[in-house]
Amino acid sequence: MTLFFRDKFHRLIRLPNERIQHAGTHMDLKDKLYLLELTLLHPDFLLRDEERADVFYYQKYLKDKRLYFIVVVKVFNGEGFILTIFNNDKLQ
Repeated sequence: MTLFFRDKFHRLIRLPNERIQHAGTHMDLKDKLYLLELTLLHPDFLLRDEERADVFYYQKYLKDKRLYFIVVVKVFNGEGFILTIFNNDKLQ
């Protein structure tokens, strides 16, 4: 099963089953789908990877937890593919 989202630039972003399982090793993803969609559409911070120009870090600050919810996306041919999802206490 592949899930599809849109980002702030209206690009189609895919989250295939294999990545869902990978992200599930970091967190319970079922409770985070709304947060994932919100982060892609309205990130607090959007950073491009310094070494890989096609990789972006969509980040949403969670005040109550003092953590950043981070979605790492690789863009190719105008569409995105979620590489991983995780929480961190620092910007990436």
